[in-house]
Amino acid sequence: MQSIFGPDGLISKVHPEYEHRPGQIQMAEAVLRAFDQKHHLIVEAGTGTGKTLAYLVPAIAAACGSGARVIISTGTK
Repeated sequence: MQSIFGPDGLISKVHPEYEHRPGQIQMAEAVLRAFDQKHHLIVEAGTGTGKTLAYLVPAIAAACGSGARVIISTGTK
């Protein structure tokens, strides 16, 4: 996840306004571990953490790697 979310990662190269967020990397790594270990994960993170990409990127990586389907369900106001 460092190669994607890190200060010199993929996102920083394609998005000029990208801000490196250590909490985002930690969350993405936790999500990827949960997929790899086939465990559930509940995450709480504050505004500005980068939650959306922190769960979507590892979900896409896991789905592409295994061919499994991933369902994302979120609540909005």
